[in-house]
Amino acid sequence: MDSHGLTVEGCRTRQQRLRQLMEAQGVDTALITDRKHVYYYSGYLTPVATRSALIVTGRDAVLMTGTLGADPDAPAVSDLRTFVGNAYHSTIRPNQEELLAGLVSRATLAGRVGCDLSSCPALLLRLLSGETVDLTAGILAQRRSKDPDEVALLRVAAGCVDACYRYARERIEPGLNELTLYGELLRTAVETAGEEVGRFGQDFQCASPGGPARDRKAQTGELWILDLGVEYRGYGADASRTFAVSGRPSDAQQEAWALVTGALRAATDRLRPGLSCLKLFRDTEATIHAVYPGGFPHHLGHGIGLSVHEAPFLNPEWNQQLAAGDVITVEPGVYHPELAAGMRIENDFVVSAAGAEQITHAPLDL
Repeated sequence: MDSHGLTVEGCRTRQQRLRQLMEAQGVDTALITDRKHVYYYSGYLTPVATRSALIVTGRDAVLMTGTLGADPDAPAVSDLRTFVGNAYHSTIRPNQEELLAGLVSRATLAGRVGCDLSSCPALLLRLLSGETVDLTAGILAQRRSKDPDEVALLRVAAGCVDACYRYARERIEPGLNELTLYGELLRTAVETAGEEVGRFGQDFQCASPGGPARDRKAQTGELWILDLGVEYRGYGADASRTFAVSGRPSDAQQEAWALVTGALRAATDRLRPGLSCLKLFRDTEATIHAVYPGGFPHHLGHGIGLSVHEAPFLNPEWNQQLAAGDVITVEPGVYHPELAAGMRIENDFVVSAAGAEQITHAPLDL
């Protein structure tokens, strides 16, 4: 694995898949501008404040970006072209799109051009003549099936999440401030990763279904839902655990925990290619609502990868089937005032022809 996380072999394989998509849509040249898509195909994860583009033809993949942090030996691309500095005397330059457009304008955008249209800056769109084909849907479909180098990064991210839950289990007690725990969990994630992490979220509230950490102390008798997403080198794991603040859950809380963990086990035992995500959601919803009517108000899970939510969606608004290569979450929950305020328990899984492998392993107990 190279210094940016994705392997050269993996990136070249994905470039070939992009070329197949281009051929299917009658596209001669692809202009990729979404930061995560550039990374997906090139292995180069640009700094957040840096604009970049990847031009892919039938033979070449040319990366264009600022010089700050650019890897002159980016091996997954045939050429690297840079504009002069992302910053000037350490000030981030406000005209990066103009500089990037200058590089792109000097490149050959031959034939029919396709791009990830929703992410393409207006200055670059103006350079395109004739019809521009939107490749976004096809790229998102390719992203759904994870390659081995992507799964490797998701496993590291999952390990960071597990480390956070090991810490939380030892740390949570009455009187602990939500903001204090948030800061300590972020530190745990960074120290486990051995480097700065990307996105760190998402739910840190006690006695609440979820939300950002507040200046509030946990109280005896409450349940503390943590739903943690750690992004490692562009790829994010996402798992939930619930803790009894006092360490002694009430009878109602323990019974609700048995209901949720039983629903989680029943759902994950069924994971395999071809399974209806909608049916899995409906069956889990029925199990929980039989005990707590209306107590399960959210999705059952979703795909993870370069985005915190991506296909497939275990959600009544979609009717999809699991496929080999999916990496998904499964997260049943139940919420009721007598539970102060409820619980959600979530794990991550890699789906294969053989079934599903769990990649988050922190204990589930309250």
